[in-house]
Amino acid sequence: MKPIVRAGLAPAVFLLAGVGAGVAAASPGPVRTPALPPMPANLPAACRAVGFVPPSATTLGPALAARISVANCTAEVAMNRVTVAPDATSIAQLDLAVAPSLTLLDGVIAHGAPYWSMIAEDAKRDLYTSMIVRERSSIGDADPAVHAALEPRLARWQDGAARAGEAIAVLEHDNPRIGDRDAVIGHITWAVSRAERREARDAAAIAALDRRIARDRFLERAFWASNSRTPLATAWRDQRVAQRERADRERDLRFTETAVAQGWVR
Repeated sequence: MKPIVRAGLAPAVFLLAGVGAGVAAASPGPVRTPALPPMPANLPAACRAVGFVPPSATTLGPALAARISVANCTAEVAMNRVTVAPDATSIAQLDLAVAPSLTLLDGVIAHGAPYWSMIAEDAKRDLYTSMIVRERSSIGDADPAVHAALEPRLARWQDGAARAGEAIAVLEHDNPRIGDRDAVIGHITWAVSRAERREARDAAAIAALDRRIARDRFLERAFWASNSRTPLATAWRDQRVAQRERADRERDLRFTETAVAQGWVR
């Protein structure tokens, strides 16, 4: 029973099966899942075992675990069938490939407890990230202009991954002990904490660079003029561009408000 899933999620598939089985015997009576999205009618052979829900299940856990495992497995199988290229057709095909999986995961998030919601959000984030990686990898060492043309097409997936990450952070904040439950959640919460530490470290590095630039204006000109692709140089330039755009919007807004107040425009 080995589903074709992202390497980082493969242990989760087996652990979820164990967790679901353990929960199944908790209380009497048949499990009812009328609100959950149905399983795909024809599962790939590689995904049938992970989609099995024991008939004796008496809680929602096994059904939620099965849907997460099937979502991971079927998405991987469907994405592997797409001939990936840096174009709109390939992006549309990948969207179509993961659509049933996203529906399953959204169903778990809507009807599951925080534990299952966090696992489903993590799976969604991985799906979006996987599609981004596949598209970028299809370019290889092509001209930077090709990379630049692709990035705007990936923005929607980047937003999806970011939203899933934010949802995980909220769930962890609202359930501070959730990371202690088992290895699956422990890994997810650890990854979120690591990302937060990395963002804090990057912010500190940019702040230190700002202090150096304040002492040496030539350094600022050098950064703007250079083609350096180091993470720090790129992050610094991106932050400055964002600040300038924000300042321009705020200036335009103040001008508009003043013009209306003075009666210059109606």
